[in-house]
Amino acid sequence: MTMKRIIALFGAALVFAAAVSCTKEQHYAEAEGLQRLTFTAVHDAVSSKTALNSSYKVLWSESDSISVFSGATGSASTFKIQSIGNGGLAAVFTGLAALDKTYYALYPCQSTATISGGAITAEIPSNQGTAVAGSFGASANFAMAKVYAGDELEFKNVCGILGVKVTEPDLKRITLSSAGGEALAGKVKIEWNSGKPSVTVMNAVSSVSLDGPFTVGQTYYFCALPGTFASGFKLEFQKAARKAVMTNSKPLTLSRNGNEFLGEITIPANKWEVLWPNDPEAYDYGLKVGDMHKASITKSSFEVNSSNWLIGVNTVDRISYGGTPSGGGLQHGSNKILCQKVASEWSTEYPNIIPSSRYFSFKINRPGTLHFYGTSASRDAIPNTDPVEYKVRVPTYYLAIIRKVNGVTQASILQTITPTEYTDGNEVANRTDSNIYSDAYAKYWISFTITGADLEGIEEAATVYLFHRNTAVNTLNVQYWPLEWTRIEDNANDPTRKPAFHLAGDSTCTQYSASSAPQTGWGQCLADSLGAGAQVNNHAVGGESTRSFIESGKWATLVAGVAKGDIVTIQFGHNDDKDKGSANQARITHPWEFLYDDNSQPIANSSYQENLIKMINDTKAKGGIPVLVTSVNRDFFTSDGKCNRTLHDYPASMRAVATATGTYLIDVEQISYDWLTALGSREASDPYYVTNKRADGSTASNPDYTHLTDKGAAVVAGWVANGLRSLGLWTW
Repeated sequence: MTMKRIIALFGAALVFAAAVSCTKEQHYAEAEGLQRLTFTAVHDAVSSKTALNSSYKVLWSESDSISVFSGATGSASTFKIQSIGNGGLAAVFTGLAALDKTYYALYPCQSTATISGGAITAEIPSNQGTAVAGSFGASANFAMAKVYAGDELEFKNVCGILGVKVTEPDLKRITLSSAGGEALAGKVKIEWNSGKPSVTVMNAVSSVSLDGPFTVGQTYYFCALPGTFASGFKLEFQKAARKAVMTNSKPLTLSRNGNEFLGEITIPANKWEVLWPNDPEAYDYGLKVGDMHKASITKSSFEVNSSNWLIGVNTVDRISYGGTPSGGGLQHGSNKILCQKVASEWSTEYPNIIPSSRYFSFKINRPGTLHFYGTSASRDAIPNTDPVEYKVRVPTYYLAIIRKVNGVTQASILQTITPTEYTDGNEVANRTDSNIYSDAYAKYWISFTITGADLEGIEEAATVYLFHRNTAVNTLNVQYWPLEWTRIEDNANDPTRKPAFHLAGDSTCTQYSASSAPQTGWGQCLADSLGAGAQVNNHAVGGESTRSFIESGKWATLVAGVAKGDIVTIQFGHNDDKDKGSANQARITHPWEFLYDDNSQPIANSSYQENLIKMINDTKAKGGIPVLVTSVNRDFFTSDGKCNRTLHDYPASMRAVATATGTYLIDVEQISYDWLTALGSREASDPYYVTNKRADGSTASNPDYTHLTDKGAAVVAGWVANGLRSLGLWTW
């Protein structure tokens, strides 16, 4: 199609307002040397201007207007539609312009457009407005016209059009870009060029976009500057919080008036990626995956009264601290912030969810983990104790969130944590930074993780609120050390994402340096055994049992990094199974029940099964998948060549937990026992265990029959990898 527009000049093209009474417009026109002119646009069967219908005909609308230039130099006058006829195929335009023999015109009207030497300078916008099925955006198709007095005015198209058929529901925007950076829009100079408008690009823009809604099965058109696009095009499809980019590297030449169809684009599921907000006021703004932002709480940044209570809401380092207007709720304490409990202090908009004071609040763009140390400053004396003993008032921590999804803003309580291990903030040791930031205190820190699933579909940064409550007591003050936020993977909720592996275990699994060769943990070999670029985060540490791994804070660190769909392997037993009278007393657990102290009270974290269940539940709470792994058997043979089972009841105990909880199990102990039995002797198994082979000579006189060589670690990693595949947890 040729896409042109003819506008005829009625009569002498000049209509004077002789029959109209004198008006302000007439006085203004006379003062400026302007006259009211009327042009009529008539239809040409093969042209297009405002929109395309099924026959590629023109449909003028009442909102249409054009810019008219009197002569070859000057600024534009706006001419608006006075009437529409012939079913929208003809329109009468009227406006004020100076008398001249030559007129130029531009569609759509652009008040900032100018003309010099007969060339119009205008801005062809990148965003082409709301999509129109079967057509292009309103006012997107630029056209130029020139007329001599007494002759017809003809519009000629400046652009061509590119069509794409929509196959995906719920699209909000489609953006078309030239892969090689060629201009599709921007600031241009348009010359008449004997009725074939030519364009000189002054400021190139290489993309154009259409905003939804879109209808599946319909074709939508972009208007674009003509040219040759040697590297083809990119199409970006955007939904709420997701985008997909499809490329077509085939060269394409778009002519003026051209109509090119880019095709029916089918988007594979694995092409969609998360599109997160990027609010610079968010606490996580600028953080990369794994980066941590620790709050700054310098006192001079806060507004406080003489007792250091915060006056009103203070926003410092992108965290809002919810003080009361008169001073209260939170108190600055040098290296910490004391916060009172929320009782009935609720916002009117979100009662029982979002407090009106006594909170910490900040925005987030992406998933991450909130990590902080809090110690209760409230306690009660226990009657009839001498010296006096105290019972700490324990808070329940709340994490609430406000999210906007699909245009709807809602608030909810995302998570709550009531710590089972806590400190008494009245004791100086529990307020000392050197203690608080030590490994020994890691178990007292609180971690809330907000996953991609929690933020799915957000249209702007979410706002989180941290506060505490305890309805059983009237007063409960908690001292909070500076909040820490660690960003986790952006696409943690992406169903097409490969899961990451997090390994909890002991020295048979851990990572070793070259100086320990040939001693190797099977965790070192797992990524190679899995293949396909598997991501393995090996948290295993030599000497750890389930009990010590939890109490040292290593488990909390592991869990903080777990994203939805990740896999957590849990392999302990060697160090849980220690002589009760040895120096390993603090690590041992009972395979079936708790251990008891001298007062017949159960010892915390001393039940192997309870520790496993905690790890299973914590993993599931993060959306992860727990996998129990029994420990590898030691290289012990009897004098008659039979392999000894050396882990006592711990493998059986783990199997029982797997059965009772429905948790995946990879029975390495049974596999290794059968394997050793098949080998039949220590001579045959020797290449797989360290025995006396360590390069540093540490095993020369004390052979090591527990730990693995690089060859042995590769075998065990192969068993684990095969187990993961057979369970359907690794399909790549």
